[in-house]
Amino acid sequence: MATVSRVAPLEDNFPFDILSHLVPVTPFREYPNAIIDEHKGVWLSVKQYIPRHSASAASNADPVTIIAAGALGFAKEAYEPLFAEVLRSTQRSGVTIRSIWIADMFNVGESAEANRDNLGCDPAWIDHSRDLWSVISHFNQKMIKPIIGLGHSFGCNQLLCLSSWHPSLFHSFAFIEPGIDARYGRGITIPWAFQTLKQNDTYPTRQEAESSVVKLNNARTWDERVLARLKHYSVLRRSASGDWVQTTPKDQIAALVSRFNPGLIGLGPGGIKDVTHAQRELVPDSDPQAHNLGPFYRHELRLAWDMLPSMRPWVLYVNGGKSPFFGYPATREERARLTGTGVGGNGGIDLGAVKQIVIEDGEHSMVFDRNISIVADHVAGWLAAEQQRWINGPKTRRDTWLKMSGEEKRTVGSDFVAALASEMNKMKRVGKL
Repeated sequence: MATVSRVAPLEDNFPFDILSHLVPVTPFREYPNAIIDEHKGVWLSVKQYIPRHSASAASNADPVTIIAAGALGFAKEAYEPLFAEVLRSTQRSGVTIRSIWIADMFNVGESAEANRDNLGCDPAWIDHSRDLWSVISHFNQKMIKPIIGLGHSFGCNQLLCLSSWHPSLFHSFAFIEPGIDARYGRGITIPWAFQTLKQNDTYPTRQEAESSVVKLNNARTWDERVLARLKHYSVLRRSASGDWVQTTPKDQIAALVSRFNPGLIGLGPGGIKDVTHAQRELVPDSDPQAHNLGPFYRHELRLAWDMLPSMRPWVLYVNGGKSPFFGYPATREERARLTGTGVGGNGGIDLGAVKQIVIEDGEHSMVFDRNISIVADHVAGWLAAEQQRWINGPKTRRDTWLKMSGEEKRTVGSDFVAALASEMNKMKRVGKL
């Protein structure tokens, strides 16, 4: 069964009350070897941040619920300073936040600790999308619309994939340095996985373990609040030997960064045309248009890219002008151009449903570093506009519908019947019936 406990923040002036939940999710993963026993429970560590000005939140007719998803391998608590800055900025703009929710992926942080004895080593990014749906279903009485998705890096990818299954779940998104690309960036991901695996398995002191985490993430110049959390939550327990270990096993991070295709399946002149049925089962997500299928790949980048035209929620893209990841001008312009322009999409840039901001000196880590308050201000401004759009649009339409009688709600209505009759008459006149 799910559990809940209250957590003391690292600073006395932290503006949220924190509830920590451990929630069961489906044990069935995209790749079966992601876990050992598919009939044993899989758990997600979820934290709920409730603004301490909750009395004013109750008086606001439409406080927003934020569901956040973070970058690959980072403990969810590293985003607490961003949440605090967003709250500070929204208080100036008149937006009220009901709560912010964020979960560690099943093999990351406190979730990894909860699932430690059942972890395999073949995770799929979209496992987290499915798990978030389980979390949302579990807490549906608390996650009240409008729901805004706040993503960073590959967390944006996971939120978009969830939205593709349930287009009206999220009212809008704020995507920071989104991990959505048509290509797998070998120049970054392979060195990242390699350096990750060079880390020690254990450390004699906590300080050495913390230093390793900071060094791996090149985090020395980050906001002190972020560094405090990165250290505190990335090293949580001692092994039986008394050594210090990192809460997210290094092999899990490496496997998330790069999936292994040892047989180079799908490569060569014939591409996937030369792949047998048995080989296809080993690499079921081969991309016929991919430039790299082996020996390492991640199909989720391209999968989410292809979902961009059908994105229903309105979206704010916040990109870093100095980011080596997903912020190159050509990539971000094409991403924005594609977004929402297809079947079921939000209408795209021309309709005003897609907005893009570039923080010129921003890097991929700008939610953690000197730019954290600038990012938060942009997110808060977007929340203010999107809350008003919610009130003027979906909420007004819903309120009007709720005033109808029960019979009116359950039936198609006279306009529907009249329109059908009119179309039938037209078809009879032209001999279609």
